[in-house]
Amino acid sequence: MESDRKIARYKDLPALRRRASRRHQKIGFTSGCYDLLHLGHITHFAFCRSHCDLLVVSVGNDKNVRHLKGAGRPILPARARARSVAALMSVDWVVLSRERGIFDFAQQFVSLRPDIFFVPETDAELAKKEAFIRAVGGKLFRSRRTPPREFRTGISTTDIITRIRDGSSV
Repeated sequence: MESDRKIARYKDLPALRRRASRRHQKIGFTSGCYDLLHLGHITHFAFCRSHCDLLVVSVGNDKNVRHLKGAGRPILPARARARSVAALMSVDWVVLSRERGIFDFAQQFVSLRPDIFFVPETDAELAKKEAFIRAVGGKLFRSRRTPPREFRTGISTTDIITRIRDGSSV
């Protein structure tokens, strides 16, 4: 599948950084669960990509998603979530998390040294990530999701799953 070519391994991150530096490209980085890809995610990625030359997205592993979101999550396994994110034109590279939480994020951040970290306003580990990024001198950019007005409420994966389980609609 074409999207598989955009999935990087940890050991690939320094080479991505070097290549981008040689080409004077700005790397953007964001991370999340991306359990069920929806308009909020797509809008976030498009926003991020409009502010950098290359966008790298870290997709949480199954254990991390379960820890953050609770029992019954993730809905889709990590590899399927990574392939879905990688299929988007606004995303240049995807990396799968290996560990749980801020330690894994820190490893990726240090290996890639992105020029900008885009923080989605709904990031569950926002405070920890902000503290780490500031400590290593990284540049943080808070991104607000700006989907069309009719999609602004009930857009989260959790909201979508709840509506499906309840049999309700928007």
